[in-house]
Amino acid sequence: MIERKEYAIVRFFEQGGKCYKIDDVTEGSNLLQFMKDGERIEKREFFSWFTSLLEQLEFYHKSMKQGYGHVNPYAVIISEEGKAVLLDIEAKENSELVKRMQKRNFRSLFVKDESSTMQIPKPEEDIFGVGKLLLFMMEKGKFEVAFTKTEKFRLKRIIEKCTNNKEGNAGTIFKSMHKELNKMSRAGRVGQNRGAKMLVTGVMVIAGVVAVLFFYKRPVFEEQKTIPAEMEESIVCENPVSYDEEEGERLSLELGMLYYTELGDGAGAREILNNVKGESKVTTIYLQILDYIQKGISLDEGQWSKMWQDLKEEWERLGVQNKLCYKVPVLEACKIKNTTECWMIICEIGEDAKENRMWNGVADDIEKEKFIQQYLAEAYEALGEKEKSREAYNHLKQLETHEEQPEETLEEVTIETQE
Repeated sequence: MIERKEYAIVRFFEQGGKCYKIDDVTEGSNLLQFMKDGERIEKREFFSWFTSLLEQLEFYHKSMKQGYGHVNPYAVIISEEGKAVLLDIEAKENSELVKRMQKRNFRSLFVKDESSTMQIPKPEEDIFGVGKLLLFMMEKGKFEVAFTKTEKFRLKRIIEKCTNNKEGNAGTIFKSMHKELNKMSRAGRVGQNRGAKMLVTGVMVIAGVVAVLFFYKRPVFEEQKTIPAEMEESIVCENPVSYDEEEGERLSLELGMLYYTELGDGAGAREILNNVKGESKVTTIYLQILDYIQKGISLDEGQWSKMWQDLKEEWERLGVQNKLCYKVPVLEACKIKNTTECWMIICEIGEDAKENRMWNGVADDIEKEKFIQQYLAEAYEALGEKEKSREAYNHLKQLETHEEQPEETLEEVTIETQE
């Protein structure tokens, strides 16, 4: 049963060619909690939610003359009526939820790395968030009926347009997406009606055949294997655009790492990674690491050494070598294995993070720096390098007692994700 809360939301209306924002309140659940509760979603709801969100974002851009800047699962509220509405990020009563979505590791998955929380967001920045939100729902949503191959192809094409967008206008992109989603929704309804008609026809035909066999007892010939052309699923799209599989792989991986490192949801992470397991070398490696951490399935030293080298090559290929979320499972596995090689791997990861000062793609995140210093201190101690271990422990102590300056508070404030 979904726990519903009261949220301040925004609504819009147009009059005289102008768009106005209205403050409102609704009972509902944020999308992240909705997904975690495993609620079943009908595909018509899915398409309806996204077309509605696109319209609301366009209204927001017109009325506020800026981007929304917080397109993520926390900012979408599913109302009691089953509608998707935008959270009012300026309302005081939503401040705790806004703090959660501003947590750097979470935010970095739905906002481009170069975006800053200290700048006024541009409408074009919301395009990336929409693409990542669409991927989130595709990967984690529990749907009544699975997407067809055609639908998956078209949705991935939309995701690619959003995440790879460099100079497209938000209004133009959203109108194009709106048209495509409506087309898919209509096709789905037509397909359902056609399927129902075919089912009725099939039952009638079978009944007729049974009657003939019953009365005439004629021999039954071997069933033909040919599938009627009208029953075959078409995967041909007009004006096909090649989907960037590498980008899709990276986005799926980041979503999996979000569930593992930020939400502590190992089962959710495994489910996402399993979706691309057969097509992705790096995903297969991560699943082996999770098997070791969660199930105790052993990894011999030779296998572990090769996996570590392969991982570094895959991080480089995907351009995620500076993102700490990809390295957390490796750090945890190394600590459990407790071998000299593993402690050395921890030191390599930690020193690289210190040198680049990039904690999950964002510089100067104190919480992640403390996390790394803890691992470094333990690793150097296990390796017998007392001076380096002492240095790491001292740094950790300084970070724990450090009082941030007032101007840094808004930049650094985070809270744990708790639902």
